[in-house]
Order: sequence, then structure tokens, then C-alpha cells
Amino acid sequence: MAEQKTGEEDKESGKDKKKRFKRRWFIMGGILLLLLGARIWLPYYIKNELVASINDVEGYSCKLEDVDLALYKGQMVLEGLEVYITENDVQEPFVIMPETEIMLDWSGLFDGVLVGEVNINKPKLYFSDGSSDGEDQVGGASWTEPIIDFIPVKINELRIKDGIAEFENRDSKSNTKVSLHHIELVVKNVRNTTDTKNPLPSTLEMTSKVYKQGDLKVSGRLNILKEVPDMDLNVQASHIDLRQLNSIWETYASLDFESGTFGLASEYVMRNSEIQGYLKPIFDNVSIFSFKEDGTFYNKSWQAFAGFAMEVTENQGYNRSATKVPFSGTYQEPNLDVLRLVLNIFRNALFKAYHLEIEDTIGF
Repeated sequence: MAEQKTGEEDKESGKDKKKRFKRRWFIMGGILLLLLGARIWLPYYIKNELVASINDVEGYSCKLEDVDLALYKGQMVLEGLEVYITENDVQEPFVIMPETEIMLDWSGLFDGVLVGEVNINKPKLYFSDGSSDGEDQVGGASWTEPIIDFIPVKINELRIKDGIAEFENRDSKSNTKVSLHHIELVVKNVRNTTDTKNPLPSTLEMTSKVYKQGDLKVSGRLNILKEVPDMDLNVQASHIDLRQLNSIWETYASLDFESGTFGLASEYVMRNSEIQGYLKPIFDNVSIFSFKEDGTFYNKSWQAFAGFAMEVTENQGYNRSATKVPFSGTYQEPNLDVLRLVLNIFRNALFKAYHLEIEDTIGF
């Protein structure tokens, strides 16, 4: 009898083991299906929430093609993000970001901080001007706040690779376009702050090309996530062929350069929308007027006068016309010191030539 009971108990025990085994596999399968479902659902959720958040920012709307997740890498990729300004008549997007990589930096965990990096590949910014307010397109940084809020880590570094910034006068018949290309930008410690001891927490370094020979460099510190960012920047442009900017000169100054190069040195500070700084434009080996060119008598007379004025105010030792233009006010209504501008033209010509250097005379 004892042996019979033992056999029955063994059978019951075997059945229980099979039930428990099946139950475990059923639970594990359910968890896997749940994780798979969450993995499939999460990109759609992120996409819809992100689009809705940007659309809620006053004056902006956006489109987003897709969101790709690689959870094992700690990576999220936004594909085909386009941001539009809704308060003008311009159809072109203000920002195009074909691919934006948001990556978790695992090494930060050893320091007890969860940090990440954002890489924006081949973005494009489009600015415009025109005869009416509806043709103007100059946006701010407020549309970026929902994206920053959506990233659950501190952004240690933001990097732009091979970007383009384009400006166009939509009212011009001379196809007025200027673009910066091969933009390489690095901003570290991307965050907003109210810390009076460190009011500019982010550092910025940017280089780009202006047409073929021209170079542009920008460096400094800023509080980047304010709607109107605070900043302290140095700007240097050099080796820009004036002939390649003729569409701009013709549109805004009715000038047509025959030869010459352009450079610029500037310090620029903005705090709570109040600005201060200077511009130091430098023209080397310039020729404006040619008697062979077509044009009205008025235009030829104006260009001849401009060429004569450039020659008279040129520093003969360097074949250079230059000045220094202080400015102040607000970023919406800057005021130029015109008297200082004129005096500095003759200072360059008669006493000491200006050079493409930052003077470190303006501070935050």
C-alpha cells in the first residue's frame, strides 16, 4: 500500500511540476509580449507627444517622420523633423533636421550623473526678409524646449555636423541668397539657469564656410534655453570674396564690387534682451566702379561716389578701408553710434589701420 501511495504521489508531483513549468513559461511569454508591445508602441507615443508639445509652442508647428529606438544602446533617433513658423506667410520650414541622435553616455553613471549627447546631422536653418512682415522669417529657440524636456537626462553636449544656414530676400529680383555651409558646432552643458554666480552655463564653438574661401568662427558662453538667450560671443569672419556677396550689396546698398575681400571682428553681449558690442568691418583691396558696366546714371554716379569714398578713406599701407561701429539697445531695436562710425573710418585711414582681431573690451 505504501509503495502504491508513493507512486501516486510521484505522479501528482510530476503533474504539479509540469503545471508550474507551463505557468512560468506562460508568465515569461506574457512579459516578453508585453515588452515587445511596449517597444512597438513607445516610438509612436514619443512621436505623437513630441509633435503635440512643439505644436503647443506659440508661433510654431512641426512635422516628424519617425522615431527610432535602440534601448540596448540608450539611443533615440528623430528622423525628418521640420519646424515651421506659423506667424508669417513663408512656406519653407524654419528648421529641417533630417536626423537627430540622442544618446545616453553610460560613462556618466560612474560619476552618479545621467548625461546624454545630442548629434544633429546636416540640419538647415532658413531665414528670410521681404517687403512685408509676412515675408520675414527669424525664429527664436523656444521651440527647442519641448525636445529638451522630453530627454530624461542632462545634456552634456550638443553637436551639429555639416549644417546649413540660409538667408534670402524674397522681395529681390537679383536672387539675393547668402548661405553658411559646413557648419560645425559644439555646445557643452546645455541648460537654462537662474544662477547669478554662473549666468552663462553653456560654452559654444562654431566654424563654417561662407561660399568657397570665406571662414566664420563664433565662440563664447550663453544661457541657451531662455526664450531670448543671454550670451557673450566673439565673432570673426575672414577671406570673404566681395563679388560673391554682390546680390546682397545690390539689394541693400545698390553696389556692385569688382574685386576685394571682406572680414569682420565683433564682440556681442546680450543680457535680458539688452545688447552691447561693436562691429569691425574690414574691406581689403576693394574696387567698386567700372565704367563698362550697365546701369542708370543715378546708379553709376552712386557707385562712382562710393568707390571714390572708399579710396579716400583707405589706409594706404594696407589697402584697407575699415571702421569700428559700437552698438547698444535691444536686440529688436539696436542703436548704432554713427558719429563714432565716421570718426573711426578716418582713424583707420589716417592714423592706425584696424585689424581682424577681437579686442576683449566688452564683457557680460
